[in-house]
Formats: sequence, structure tokens, C-alpha cells
Amino acid sequence: MGYPMVQQWRVRSNLYKVKLSAITLSTGFSKVLKVLNVESSREELLALIQQHGTHYIAEALYGSELTCTIYFPSKKVQQQLWLQYQKGQPVEAVI
Repeated sequence: MGYPMVQQWRVRSNLYKVKLSAITLSTGFSKVLKVLNVESSREELLALIQQHGTHYIAEALYGSELTCTIYFPSKKVQQQLWLQYQKGQPVEAVI
């Protein structure tokens, strides 16, 4: 009866991009950094990481991505549906 056919497509929409012009540290984070030094304990360092994390976001891209995967039972069915689509005919589900 043929072989299974898969068709995939992806659409991306990038609405806008933002980027920090300067890095501003919170007061709490700045205070902890001033207290930490070479002799600070592992627990103090882990507390800093747990409270404030290890990364910050410097820039972000806002938008969306839409993907679609269509599985056809055979290449013949895929071709028939594509021809119907090109002719503007309604496409019925094939099971």
C-alpha cells in the first residue's frame, strides 16, 4: 500500500528585540557581592546562587513560532491532496 509520508513546515514571527543598554544590579545583590571574598564559605556562595541565580538576561527576542507536521498514509494520498489544494477544492480527511 505504499509508505508513510510526512510533511513539516514552520513559521516564525519576530515581533521585536530588546537589549539592556546597561547592567543594573539590585541593591541586595550588590551588598552580598561586597561581603563575599576569597575566604567566603561554600554555603555563603550557594546561598548567593540560590537567592540570585547564576545568569541574567541581557537581550530577548519576542515573537512566536508555529510548526505543523502532517502524516500521510502514502505518497499517492499526499499528491492527491496537494492537487486538490492547488485546484481550490475542499480537502477531505483521508483515514
